[in-house]
Formats: sequence, C-alpha cells, structure tokens
Amino acid sequence: MPSIKSHTNNSQIEKGALLEEISLESPKNLYSQVDETSFLQNLVLQYLAHEGYIDTAKTFTHEVQTASKLLHGNMDAASGVPEYKEDQDAVNRQSL
Repeated sequence: MPSIKSHTNNSQIEKGALLEEISLESPKNLYSQVDETSFLQNLVLQYLAHEGYIDTAKTFTHEVQTASKLLHGNMDAASGVPEYKEDQDAVNRQSL
C-alpha cells in the first residue's frame, strides 16, 4: 500500500508537469481569432442562454445581426455575428 507521503509527492510532480505544459501553450491557441466585439457579443449570448433568458437571447441575436448588416452595408455580413442555438436544458428550466 503506497504511503500518503509518496502519493503527495506524485501529485506534486503531476501538478508541476501540468503547470509547465500550460505555461508553454500560447493563449492565442485557446480561442478562435475573433475581434473583441464579436467575442463579447458571443459571451453575452452564452450568458443569456445559460441563465434561461431564451427570448432575450433570441432578440439580442436578431439585434446584433441587424446592426451588423446595416453597418456593413449589405445583407450578407454575418461573419463574427453570434447565432442563437436553442439550449433545450435552458428551455426546460424556463418552463418550470
């Protein structure tokens, strides 16, 4: 049976190896290359959907898409614009 001391040492070694691996990774690889505005819009949309604000999330998506189309002067400007994907768990929580 392994002692508690050897288990602690193994845990420390594993922790050190993981921290080293994390420090070697570039943060640029952690998320797709999107501009700050798109990133924040997606974050807000995810929050709204997660918290169960289904109708607000849909309206937010529609407003962002409309504003993007108007700013870019065409109806095809949808890159980087969040798209609402219905979260069935959130719908179920809202119906309670």
